[in-house]
Amino acid sequence: MYTHLRKQEIMTAIIEVRNLVRRFGEYTAVNNVSFDVEQGEVFGLLGPNGAGKSTTIKMLTTLLPPTSGSARVAGFDIVHQKADVRRSIGYVPQALSADGNLTGYENLLLFAGLYDIPRKMQKKRVWDALEFVGLADVADKLVQHYSGGMIRRLEVAQSLLHQPRVLFLDEPTVGLDPVARQAIWDHLSRLRDDTDMTIFLTTHSMEEADSLCHRVGIMHRGDIVALDTPNNLKAAVGGEHTTLNNVFVHYAGNLEEITVKLQEPAAQRRDLGNTLTLAQPRQVSPIAEIMNFFKKTLIIASWEVRKLRHDPTDVLTRTVQPALWLLIFGEVFSRIRAIPTGQTRYLDFLAPGILSQSVLFIAIFYGIAIIWERDLGVINKFLVSPTPRLALVLGKALSAGARALPQAIIIYLLSVILGVQVNWNPLALLGVIVIVMLGAACFLPVYLKHAIA
Repeated sequence: MYTHLRKQEIMTAIIEVRNLVRRFGEYTAVNNVSFDVEQGEVFGLLGPNGAGKSTTIKMLTTLLPPTSGSARVAGFDIVHQKADVRRSIGYVPQALSADGNLTGYENLLLFAGLYDIPRKMQKKRVWDALEFVGLADVADKLVQHYSGGMIRRLEVAQSLLHQPRVLFLDEPTVGLDPVARQAIWDHLSRLRDDTDMTIFLTTHSMEEADSLCHRVGIMHRGDIVALDTPNNLKAAVGGEHTTLNNVFVHYAGNLEEITVKLQEPAAQRRDLGNTLTLAQPRQVSPIAEIMNFFKKTLIIASWEVRKLRHDPTDVLTRTVQPALWLLIFGEVFSRIRAIPTGQTRYLDFLAPGILSQSVLFIAIFYGIAIIWERDLGVINKFLVSPTPRLALVLGKALSAGARALPQAIIIYLLSVILGVQVNWNPLALLGVIVIVMLGAACFLPVYLKHAIA
């Protein structure tokens, strides 16, 4: 699948970082970091927890804006050309984040659409990616039944679908057993040996970094304190039997005791604009941008709705819940007259409230699900894709509205059976549909704003 991305003899920087800083309030997570990554290189960023590794990778993948400094990925500025950066990269987050309510094949097909792979090529790309990571035999199985290693391989396949120039992996083997870890290493080694794709990974595994990476950088307290090949770092630190673990402890164990530190030449600290010509962004007409926006919105909405076919319990709950409310509350309260309704029949009074309550519950529960997706890292994969933020919000909102419609239909049918007065005016019915869709969706932007923040 990826053999066309053969290594080239001439190495050029595909990632350039200059004086990059990220602060959270008064805390500096990344402190004036500068480095280059060459095209076709496997670059590892090491460091203890809290060193700034994940913050750095989130800035380079446009998930976090830098406080100051600059960086370019594949020739595109991470602040001013975010969409072009996102089209050029693949991203595997630290947490296992594939959608468990879709099959492996469906997970990949969803992102094939979001990355603008032509429809006629999508199925082949998906199957090629599944075969590359050894998951073709379980492609039609729900991801919630995959093992951790299988999910991680699926995420690697998803990140390769659009054949990115740079692949970012944030601790790709964390939490995996030795067999699953070795499988991931084997796939990354194949990419390293057979293609010109640049791989940027963060890891706590010194064995992983030593076996996979051409060069490694060691971060400590937001600074890169060493950067070179694993062999050179080992030679600089100690004797014949020095390991990368020894190097890590030497540089990151106690910063005050560092005796050998790689000093980047001052010439390399010049402004990024003097070292790399800005790549030209895609030229897209306003009409094409609008069409792409609606396309991405519908892709997200349609796949969210499709999840219902894999969860018959959810469908049954949505069917039974409004019926129980209407029958139990309607019949019980109409007999005991707990609430005065004047000349209006109690069921006539209650039915609109049940419809509103059903819509409200869907909006709340669906919004909470978005927060779960954020915590699992699912939202980050959407944010790193070339999908407009507003398309993500509207797509999720539309899917919530679409899920609310069946309940509205059930309430209408039960109301007719129970003799509730129903207005069949077409405009009135259309108004109900619009209100249901908007009502179910109105809470989601608030949740999504929190989830995306």
